[in-house]
Amino acid sequence: MSQIVKREEKDLVRNNGEKIRKFLEFQLGDGSTYLLPAEIVMEIISLNSRQILPVPQVPPSVMGVYQWRGETLWIIDIGILCGFAPLSWGKNNFLLVLQIGEEYMGLVVPQVKDIETYDLSKLKEPLDDLFHKELRPFLQGFFVLEEQKLAMLFNASAIVSKNLWHGEK
Repeated sequence: MSQIVKREEKDLVRNNGEKIRKFLEFQLGDGSTYLLPAEIVMEIISLNSRQILPVPQVPPSVMGVYQWRGETLWIIDIGILCGFAPLSWGKNNFLLVLQIGEEYMGLVVPQVKDIETYDLSKLKEPLDDLFHKELRPFLQGFFVLEEQKLAMLFNASAIVSKNLWHGEK
């Protein structure tokens, strides 16, 4: 299964002045909702572990490489990177193909939910005492949802700049 996500304008302003943006919602092993800007998600691919070519001497969060439309993508288990348990491969997971500037990369997640619109004025700064230390460097902020649940917004540029595929830990 492959789904093309249509690129759109980054931010929209409604008549009432709200500045809104579309985000892809997905879940990691902790069951919480995480977000990435929809415009950087090029494709969502159902993936099994046999499709990834392992690369030696890289951190555990780097699963290997994957061939995508003539590009070699580094594939990251975003859960491990953020301090969660590794993905379970009993079922297919999802590869999020991202474009950040001129860079392409892949993040593997266990569940993709939907594309939703959020009001950027309600984005809160990440708090040190609310998020564990492995997750904090990759968060841009969070939204408070109904029933006091959170939706954490990843800073994709921070993930790319981590330079994991070159063995930096």
